[in-house]
Amino acid sequence: MTDAPLDREMLIDLITREVMNTLANRTDICATPEKLRNAVANGADRVAYHGDASSVPLDLAKTIDHTLLAPDATAEQIDLLCEEAARYRFASV
Repeated sequence: MTDAPLDREMLIDLITREVMNTLANRTDICATPEKLRNAVANGADRVAYHGDASSVPLDLAKTIDHTLLAPDATAEQIDLLCEEAARYRFASV
């Protein structure tokens, strides 16, 4: 009826290779303020932006969740993240 089921390790390897390939070939659709504006104009209500916080147009900052995804983040880094979010009016931290 169907092919033999994949074993768990083979399936994990297959999925991992697919994800890594996708990440290696992706383009960041919000790499510049212009691209960010285009994503919002096309219906995005929350986006990721990987540029400098100060380069985000104020009218678009409300669409960005300002994050620091580092397990070893320091209290000072978190304080800075919160200060930037307040200064540039990001949607959340």
